[in-house]
Amino acid sequence: MRFKNVNFPNSKELWVTIGIFVISFLTLLSSYINLNILEVLVILSLLFIFIATLLFPEFGLAVIIIPTSFTRVREIAGLGVFSVKYLIFFALFFVIISRIIRSEKILRVPRFFTGSYLMLAIILLISLTYTSNLPYGVEKVVEFFTITGLAFLSPFFLLNTREKIERFFFFIVSMAVSLSASFVLFGLIFSLSKLIDIFGSNYVAVGHLTGMAILIIAYYVEKNVLKNILVFFAITILLTAMIISGGKGPVISLVATMLIVSVFSIKFVDSFKKLQVKSVVFLQMVILLILVFSLIVSPAGTVLINRVIHFVDVWDLGGETRVDALRLSVEMVKDHPILGEGMGSFETEWVKLGSHDSFSYPHNIFLEVWSEAGILALLLFVSILFLGIKTVTQRKVHNYSSRMVETVFALVLFFTMNSLLSGYLNNQALFLFIALSYSIKLNSLR
Repeated sequence: MRFKNVNFPNSKELWVTIGIFVISFLTLLSSYINLNILEVLVILSLLFIFIATLLFPEFGLAVIIIPTSFTRVREIAGLGVFSVKYLIFFALFFVIISRIIRSEKILRVPRFFTGSYLMLAIILLISLTYTSNLPYGVEKVVEFFTITGLAFLSPFFLLNTREKIERFFFFIVSMAVSLSASFVLFGLIFSLSKLIDIFGSNYVAVGHLTGMAILIIAYYVEKNVLKNILVFFAITILLTAMIISGGKGPVISLVATMLIVSVFSIKFVDSFKKLQVKSVVFLQMVILLILVFSLIVSPAGTVLINRVIHFVDVWDLGGETRVDALRLSVEMVKDHPILGEGMGSFETEWVKLGSHDSFSYPHNIFLEVWSEAGILALLLFVSILFLGIKTVTQRKVHNYSSRMVETVFALVLFFTMNSLLSGYLNNQALFLFIALSYSIKLNSLR
C-alpha cells in the first residue's frame, strides 16, 4: 500500500476499510429501526476490531486514539465497566510482545521519555492516597498506565517505518470519512443523538477524528487532477461532520493549526531575495474558505459561531459552564498548589457547586494535572510536551519539503491546542503524536 500516491490498498487493508463502513452503517441503521440483530452486530463489530488489530496494529492505534468510551457498544455487548479500548489494548500488547520475541526492528525508547512518563504516572498513583474521589481517580490512573501508556510508547514499536505510519494515516482517514458520512446521513434523516448513543461519544470525538483526517489529507496526500476531486469530496464531508457536531474547540484548533503551519510553509531563499511558498498553503486557503462559508450559511454553523461568541461574552460574567469549570480548577490550584487535591477530585468539587451540568474534568489539561496532581506533575507533563513540540518543530525547519514531518507537526499542534479547550489527561492522540515526533527523528524519516 502506497498511501502517498493514493493507490488501491492490498486486499486485507481494503477489507478492513470496507468493514469499518459496513459495520458502522449497519449498527447505526439497526438502532434507528430497532432491529433485533443489534446485539449481534455489536459483537461482530468488536470481533472485527480485535482481528483487524492483530492483522494491522496501525488500525487498532487509529481506533484507540479517538476520545470515546464506546459506552453504548459496551452496554449492548454486556461488557459492564470493561472498556472497548482495553480489548484493543490487549491485542496491541500481544503484537508488541510477539515482535519483541521475534526480535523485529524496535527503536530504543529515549530514557528521558520513559523516565518522565513513569515519574508522572507514579505521582498520579500517589495522589490516589489523598483524593476525595477514589473510584474515578483509580479509573483515570489505570487508563494512564495502560491505554495512554501504550499510545505513548507505540510509535517506537509499531510506527517505526514509513510504511507503517502511512498505513496508520490511511486507517485514520478511512474511519473519519466513513463515520462522517454516516454521521451526516443519519443526522440529516433522523437525529445526531443516535450516533452518540451507539459510539458512546460526543462532538469532541467527531471533531478530533475529522480534524486529524483533514490535516493528513491536506499535508500528506500528493495531489493531481483526479485526486484533487477526491480530496475536495472527502474534506467537504469531514468539514460538514465537524460543523454539525457543534464542537468549537476542534474548529478553532484546526484554523489555528493551519495558520501556524502556513508560516512554516513559507521561506526566503537567496538571502531573502526570493520568497518560496509551498502549494499546500493554497489548499489550506481553500479549506478555510469552505469552512468559513459553511459556518456563515449553514444553521449548524450559525449555532457554532454563537457558541464561540457566547463563550467569549460570558468570560467576565461567569455564566458559562466551561468558564465555571476553569475557575474551579484555578481555585483548587490556589488551595493545593504543591500536591493537588488528588486524581478525580475535580468531579467531587464540581458536584459541590450544585451545577446541573456534569463535569468530571476542567477541560484544560494543564489545569487538570496541576489541580489534581500538583506542580511537579505539571512540570513533568509540560517538559514532555515541550520537548515533543521542540523536536518536531526542528525537524520541520530542517526538512522543509517533508510531508511526513509537516503532517506530524500539524497533528501535534492540533492536539496541543485542543488540550487547552477540551483537554483531558488521558488524551491518547496527544501522547502518541508527541512520541511519533521522536520516532520519525530516530528513524530519520522524511
